[in-house]
Amino acid sequence: VKSSEVDRVFELESAGFPSDEAASLETIKYRQTVASDLFIGAYDPSNQLIGYINATRSTTSVLDHQSMTTHQPEGPYILIHSVCIEAAQRRKGLATTLLKHYIDLFKGSCSELLLVCHQELKPLYLAVGFRDLGKSDLVHGGIAWWEM
Repeated sequence: VKSSEVDRVFELESAGFPSDEAASLETIKYRQTVASDLFIGAYDPSNQLIGYINATRSTTSVLDHQSMTTHQPEGPYILIHSVCIEAAQRRKGLATTLLKHYIDLFKGSCSELLLVCHQELKPLYLAVGFRDLGKSDLVHGGIAWWEM
């Protein structure tokens, strides 16, 4: 995802997540600036961005506010922040395809890919190879998170 696409990413993020969970435009710009190699997109035939995954690196596998808001380029852990697909493109296997591609891209360059998700999304992440690590202590928005 190029820096010129961050407004589109913010549009998708705002539509795809509740307001108390969606990343701000500033946060998206930060992630794209410091970890652009970890920010990939899915495009429709007209080259319109319809989905993305973004992440940062960490020196710790602990998913907390500190690790989820900073980028440590030397870190062996990739912390996925958002997996987002445009509403009209959901339920077509795009998130699964994008996640599998992401895992293939980075599995050799990190110790582990980690994320947090809500209960209802656990089957998606389990299906592409993530493990359920249990309920997270992370507080972000009003619903419980699960570490994967």
